[in-house]
Amino acid sequence: MSKFSRSKLVVYYCCFFALSVTQLQANQISPAQLETLKRLSPEEQKALAASAGVDLNNLKAGAKQEASPAVAVPKDPVPRKPETPKKDVLKPFGYDLFAAEPSTFAPAAHIPIPVDYVVGPGDNVIVQLYGKDNATYELQISREGVLNFPEIGPISINGLNFSELKARLNELVAEQMIGIKASITMGALRSMQIFVLGEAHRPGAYTVSALSTITHALFVSGGVNSLASLRNIQLKRKGKVIQNFDLYDLLLKGDTSKDERLQPGDVVFIPPVKYTAGISGAVKRPAIYEFKSSINAAELVKMAGGYTPTAFPSVSKIDRINAQGERTIIDLDLKKNKKKPIRVGDVLHVHSILDRIENTISVRGHVHRPGGFKWTKGMRVSSVIKRIADLKPNPDTAFAIIERTDKADGRLSVLSFNLGAALANKKGVDDLLLRPRDVIRVFGHAEDHADALQPLVQALIGQTKLNNYPRVVNVRGHVRYSGPYPLTQNMTVEDLIAAAGGLLPDADYQTAILVSKNRQTLKSVTSTFSLRQPIALGRVLKPQDELFLFGMASSRQEIVADLVERLKREADKTHPFKVVSIGGAVKYPGNYPLISDMSAATLIDLAGGFKETAYNLSGEITRKKIDDQQNYSIEHLPVKLSNAEILSTVALLPRDHLVIKQIPKWDEERKIHLKGEIKFPGEYPITDGETLSQLIKRAGGLTQFADAYGTIFLRESLKQREEEVLARYRSQLDKQMLEIEKKAAAGDDEISEAKLAGAALLDEITDAKPSGRLVIDMPSIIAGKPGADLVLRDGDEIVVPSIIQEVSVLGEVQHPTSHLFVSKLSGKGYLNLSGGYSVLSDKKRAYVIERNGSVKPLKKRILWVFKKRKRIKPGDTIVVPPDLDRVAPLTYWSQVSQVLFQLATTAAALETVGAL
Repeated sequence: MSKFSRSKLVVYYCCFFALSVTQLQANQISPAQLETLKRLSPEEQKALAASAGVDLNNLKAGAKQEASPAVAVPKDPVPRKPETPKKDVLKPFGYDLFAAEPSTFAPAAHIPIPVDYVVGPGDNVIVQLYGKDNATYELQISREGVLNFPEIGPISINGLNFSELKARLNELVAEQMIGIKASITMGALRSMQIFVLGEAHRPGAYTVSALSTITHALFVSGGVNSLASLRNIQLKRKGKVIQNFDLYDLLLKGDTSKDERLQPGDVVFIPPVKYTAGISGAVKRPAIYEFKSSINAAELVKMAGGYTPTAFPSVSKIDRINAQGERTIIDLDLKKNKKKPIRVGDVLHVHSILDRIENTISVRGHVHRPGGFKWTKGMRVSSVIKRIADLKPNPDTAFAIIERTDKADGRLSVLSFNLGAALANKKGVDDLLLRPRDVIRVFGHAEDHADALQPLVQALIGQTKLNNYPRVVNVRGHVRYSGPYPLTQNMTVEDLIAAAGGLLPDADYQTAILVSKNRQTLKSVTSTFSLRQPIALGRVLKPQDELFLFGMASSRQEIVADLVERLKREADKTHPFKVVSIGGAVKYPGNYPLISDMSAATLIDLAGGFKETAYNLSGEITRKKIDDQQNYSIEHLPVKLSNAEILSTVALLPRDHLVIKQIPKWDEERKIHLKGEIKFPGEYPITDGETLSQLIKRAGGLTQFADAYGTIFLRESLKQREEEVLARYRSQLDKQMLEIEKKAAAGDDEISEAKLAGAALLDEITDAKPSGRLVIDMPSIIAGKPGADLVLRDGDEIVVPSIIQEVSVLGEVQHPTSHLFVSKLSGKGYLNLSGGYSVLSDKKRAYVIERNGSVKPLKKRILWVFKKRKRIKPGDTIVVPPDLDRVAPLTYWSQVSQVLFQLATTAAALETVGAL
């Protein structure tokens, strides 16, 4: 670096040394300092920034920002979230203006400069010279109020406004610079420090633009808090109040005439609010408003923007806290008393007009054009609904209602009518005259009337007064839409059934129940009647009456269950449990309410009448009695059922139980199944004591291919017995297998053979299926041999197989199989055909299972000397069991294997018949 450069850097560094370290670190420099910095070379700029310990890029950026005077950024740049008021709670007016405060304040570089703006130190003046010479200067006013103008010199402009400054400079240029004219504009304006104090959101000192006003200061400080006054904001200068700013003038009128421009050191002071009153209801801007000293009702309404179109000021009210600290309500007619004084803390409520429309008729429900119609005198139902075409498809023309509100007391009542009759016979009985505010409701035939009328029913229940019952009735049971219904004027049983959509098919017209309330005892009173009686159908209903209707083929206990429970709750020492029961051969046995003067005949009718199986000679009443000494006893009373007149005279008492006996053995239907080689196989009903020979005769006897001796007779009771035997065998074998397992675990090698044999036998028992076979001698039965026939039981099954021509050999032989029967062969011969005995066979215990299921030994001892082999017949099965005696733990299990072989033989025979 040259000597000149080093000396120049020292000079410039001395200029910059005037800046405080804080200013450099904050990257805040003046425009003049920035111009000085620009004159240095890049190397000199970097060296100067490094010596000051700042970033050169940040320094330049900070200088650019300072070149455009703007208000200081608030310490907390996050916008304040507006408070969400609670529902129906008034909030103060005007405070939400500052609810979404800006995070920065817009710079004033592009705002037009007012002509009365007083220039001062820090302001920049841009002078553009044109004419003989052209030049542009950006000059800053010094702290002494002097503007250093090149070629003219220092010019004192202290106290001049912008208009006067332009005139002064133009005059000097014209005098001292011949042939040159000047254009004067303002550049970057000075910034200044002001104070925002009092009930500000963030009180403190702020640096703002020289063009800032009171409202600018309020925004810089984040607005006001909830205690601030918006109507007495003070601008203080040198300790004196020079302006009182009412923010309501800006909010309500848009008037900024008192929004004074600020000067350095000014204080914007926000005092706390003093006087407030609220207004709610039918006004355009409900809120809490501030007033200065006094206000009347009309002024408060005007402040709130006036009334809404639906306002009804004649019935306004003031909510006020009196001198005793009590909250009171003051009625106010704002049309007559507009000047009513409003006190601090009052809330004026302006009511709206009523929503209902007077002098109209409404039509709702199953119509094409629901809505309102103007009421005129003499109007009827047919004046509103003129023809069937006005209704939607499939309407219920038998039932419609009119909801009527009494104008005197506001009570709701209901009228029902036949819509079809009203349209067919205009001005007739059903074409009712209408009144203002009547509501005609039409139903669809497939619409649930009870469900649609629930709101109306609840309204009738809600308007019930003391000692009165709700004008509601109920229908349960065999109707299209059961449930509660409004009690219309002069409503009858027939009307209620029509309201419920009518009876369902297969209704019981003979018996219905009506339950009413005794107004003195508050107990239920039950009566029965027939729907075929016009007098009963025309019975006028009372509030809370209940109608129970039944079907011929549906249960009745579900319908009367709630009634029975209610009667149980109503029972006490003086009012017994008025319920009777019936059982036996009636269609619907169960509990039924005890009706006044109820007879046994009435109870039988309630239960649906006798079944076909009823024993009409006699029944029985079981009656519970308590004598005068409070002793309890039961009495059984016979009842003759054959005489209807006598039956209708048998009076019933609470808790009586009537039993209708059934014809003995009516329901006992026993059947037998015949299968196989029978002329007419199938299922046959049997009578008491019928035998197998009689049944075979009924079925036409056996066919010519039948093997009578091999007949299989199965019985369910024997099958159950076999299951028990197998279960017992299985349990015993399980215990023995545990002992074998223990010995095997102890290292007993001899037990392994028993273990294998026992496991195989256990598997066979588990898989075995009992058959329930009874061994019979069918040829002897058919021949009528005494003692051979047997009596049949329900569920017996007889299977007659075809003639069998083979002999089977099973068990411990070399080749178990079946062989064609040869009359000359003995048992040994068939065993030889199967290869003879195996090593594990027990020759002594070999046996034959004959075709009829009987078991006989293959060898027979005669006189302890001679042995004769049994003669083998077709269909026999020769079984050679395993020799289990040599296996010590299984010494007595040969009988188990015999049972298993019998079951297997029977199963094989049944499969053969089933395949025919």
